[in-house]
Amino acid sequence: MALCLTASCASYEPQPLDPRAILERVDVARRTPAPEDAPVVDHAQALRWLVEQSPDVQEVLATWRTAHERARIPTPWPNPTIMVGPQYGTGSGFTDSAWTPMAQLTIRIPISDRLGAQDALDSARAERLRIDALLRIGELERAVLGDLAQLHLARLKADELGALADGAALAASVMARSVLDAGRGSALDAAVLELDAARARTDAVAAERDVDVVLHRLATRLGVSAERLSAIDPSVADWLPADDTELDEPSLRERLLRNQPELVRLRTDYEVAERALRLEIEQQYPDLQLGPQYNAEPGGDLEVWGLSIQLLAPLFDRNQKAIAEALAHRDEVRTRYESATRRALSELDAAQRAVTRETERLANLREQVLPLASAHAALARRAAQAGEGDALRILEIERNARRLRAEALEAERDTLTAWRRLEEAVGAALLGADAPRTVLASTSPEVDDEDVARAAFGPWEQDDSRDGTSEPETTR
Repeated sequence: MALCLTASCASYEPQPLDPRAILERVDVARRTPAPEDAPVVDHAQALRWLVEQSPDVQEVLATWRTAHERARIPTPWPNPTIMVGPQYGTGSGFTDSAWTPMAQLTIRIPISDRLGAQDALDSARAERLRIDALLRIGELERAVLGDLAQLHLARLKADELGALADGAALAASVMARSVLDAGRGSALDAAVLELDAARARTDAVAAERDVDVVLHRLATRLGVSAERLSAIDPSVADWLPADDTELDEPSLRERLLRNQPELVRLRTDYEVAERALRLEIEQQYPDLQLGPQYNAEPGGDLEVWGLSIQLLAPLFDRNQKAIAEALAHRDEVRTRYESATRRALSELDAAQRAVTRETERLANLREQVLPLASAHAALARRAAQAGEGDALRILEIERNARRLRAEALEAERDTLTAWRRLEEAVGAALLGADAPRTVLASTSPEVDDEDVARAAFGPWEQDDSRDGTSEPETTR
């Protein structure tokens, strides 16, 4: 105990968890707007919330900090062993006291680079978690930007379907009055329109449900209450890429190679496996043990000083099992990387086809169907103003135009979903070229890691001087 105190050993300080206080603090943070919050949520506001309050971001940062705390402390030498005690001698030749002191100090000296290999492994594990955090933050940012556009489009669709339901209800009411007052139409026509109005109202309620799903998903990702997302800047729906020159096949494959999250994570896993293998190789060499000792001869004035040198001979146990397992694990990670590459390329092909199909569908609706529907609706309105045509027929044309506008909004959401799939396939942002991005969003080699580290993790200290290694190329 005295030795531990003199060596500045750490002391235990409990920090009890207060569930009630945490619940209240988190609830206030979710609901209370900050002074810098704007009344209308745009890209920049959402990304600031993501960095400051997102539970997913806070969790990945906490996981990285745990590994970083271990990696920043160099692996110490083994502690020396101190042995002291008395010796007692008996026999007829002892004339003085038979009690004498003895002492021995044993020092273990690593003769391999085991300590450096352990530091390199700890550093690689911390770097793996740092890169994983960056990738996760990038995934969340892309998801948030997509959800903002999805939420805006879902609300527009809900408005269209709500107006469609109101129009259907009006048509049913007109037909009912026509049947009752003028005897025009039939009760069957009125019943059909009444059923159509009920279906339209059901569709409107379903659209509002879709709004709630996207709203609460976005609020959960941002770590804020849904009420703070009541007003969304319409600019969030400007999500299509401004320039398609970088979306050709070679460019997308290059983005996939650099940024695809599963591939990046497996490359860092492979680096960890390499360093773990190196550590197991170094651990097959034993430590050198030096043991200076002192003895006093019982019953005399003779003092004996000695030095023992001990080295465990690795004749039988040379860490064969651990080395074989580490070799196999490295091969396993290589196989997983090749398999992930196959899956990534297949997903890229599928995502590209989905974008092409959904873009064609959206273009057809915008360029062919909607203009025709608008022209028919305008013609019907002119006929109504001239006192010509059937009122119910005119209402049906108006409702059909609204239904097609709602379908176009749904097609836009589907197209956005396809583009989001392509983004996840390559692991990089492709949409909203003008949207603000925090430095956390990118994991591409062009991003300066020191800037990323300061923004996301605070001061980043990485000392590779012990083993001469550097961070993985994928994050440089």
